[in-house]
Amino acid sequence: MHPGLHRGRVLVVAPAVSSSSSSPASRWHRLTQGPTARFFWAIPLVGLPFVLANVVSKLWMTAPELLAFRNPFKTVVLLLAYAAFVRWVERRSVDEGALPGAGRELAQGFGWGLGVIGAAVALLALSGGYTVSGWGSAQGALTLLQLHVFVAVLEELLFRGLLFRLLEGIVGTWGALLVSTLLFGLAHGANPGANAITLSALGGLSVCLTLAFVMTRRLWLCVGLHWGWNFAQGGLFGLPVSGTQVAPGALAASTSGPTWLTGGAFGLEASVLTLALTALLCLHFGREALRRGHWRAPSWASARSISVASPSQVS
Repeated sequence: MHPGLHRGRVLVVAPAVSSSSSSPASRWHRLTQGPTARFFWAIPLVGLPFVLANVVSKLWMTAPELLAFRNPFKTVVLLLAYAAFVRWVERRSVDEGALPGAGRELAQGFGWGLGVIGAAVALLALSGGYTVSGWGSAQGALTLLQLHVFVAVLEELLFRGLLFRLLEGIVGTWGALLVSTLLFGLAHGANPGANAITLSALGGLSVCLTLAFVMTRRLWLCVGLHWGWNFAQGGLFGLPVSGTQVAPGALAASTSGPTWLTGGAFGLEASVLTLALTALLCLHFGREALRRGHWRAPSWASARSISVASPSQVS
């Protein structure tokens, strides 16, 4: 028997408490320990700077020459707040945003987004529901390419990098997937043409984006997917994106037919065609995430699985 063990019980020797444990750094470390504590600390430390950036952009960036800088400004503020939160509260490096391999994953995601929307447009065109009337605007397409990359970074950092990831540490992958999907849909509830059906379709997109994050445990694939998804609709095929169309795309086009097929005023992402293709992509990402062992249990289930070895197992 090991000399530090008594029969039937484990002798635990507590470490000596040094005077440094009462230092401000130690107290801060204790206050930020645990997934629940980190989740609530994220609200003031990341959420508040982002809200203030939105207020500043809407109140003081109203001149026409400043409108194009709104999203870049908010993106920079959010990136800095997120990096500071990860460094000082989670006490780690931002591995989910590491640069090695970023270009490849971003391009793959962009390709997936273009592919899903392109396939949905092709199917809609075969049914007679999508008609191209001519060329649109190259300048408009470039504007949307720039606009949607910032939208993708902002939303993926908030919903996947922060909300989903921190919730996952508490309620596990399934629970965080459900909650973040509901909140993603609600965040788009004020968009023109939004209703229960369109928000359900956005929920499907949220699941796909989240599973892309779970599969890689990095942000680049889901950012690229979101970027390509939005740009393909508005910038390439000239369709509304979540009910909005801020600039003409590369093609001047229109849709006709039942709302369930075309997506109506909300856009193609509310079409049953897009929903079916998204479901297939979700299955691919989800299966690959399971294969890689990236699915996580709730914190209470993980705690129950930790047990002390019995004396008979210790030699």
